Amino acid sequence: MSELIPSIPLITGILLGLAIAVGAGYFVYGAVLYLNASADLVLRQRGRTAMRYAFAAFALALVAFGATDLLVDTGALPPASIDVQPLHLGR
Repeated sequence: MSELIPSIPLITGILLGLAIAVGAGYFVYGAVLYLNASADLVLRQRGRTAMRYAFAAFALALVAFGATDLLVDTGALPPASIDVQPLHLGR
């Protein structure tokens, strides 16, 4: 299991790039639908919805990348030590 941990950032980086590429393609598809449907309200709505889903996919991919990066890098930090004396008020 410990030999798998160093390869996790590489895997998440590849998956993030793939998710961004697919999301960008879907966003462009939605933009083309929206811009080419001058009078058809149904196609305009489909294009708008596709662009919204692509934007949500971008946000979700970035949050997932950040969460995995945070979880993987947390194991490398030394434990925190608190050397502060408690504050006594009143006496």
